[in-house]
Amino acid sequence: MTQGCVRLGQALETPAPGRDGQQAVVFFRPEDVHISGDGKGQPALIEARMFQGLLTRVQLCIEHEQPVRIHAELPSREAVALEPGTLVRVKIPQEVVHVFPLEE
Repeated sequence: MTQGCVRLGQALETPAPGRDGQQAVVFFRPEDVHISGDGKGQPALIEARMFQGLLTRVQLCIEHEQPVRIHAELPSREAVALEPGTLVRVKIPQEVVHVFPLEE
């Protein structure tokens, strides 16, 4: 947490409780992870893809201060073109992110 915010590159930025430098746990749902089509967002590498009927779960790796792995659930018709090894950009809307400071 820095300057009262939690950031994951250009993927998300949200106000956070706690003090600067304190570690935090960040929660969001896989269906709230958006693959950006406008060139904005944080670069992420598609590591795996699992078809689940109407939805496909995609495992993404974001290189930030250290590798961060997240999941996205996307409509299968949109995910069909997202092959492992493809670089995409992701965004997570601020209003769906929940932040909890870790106690020290």
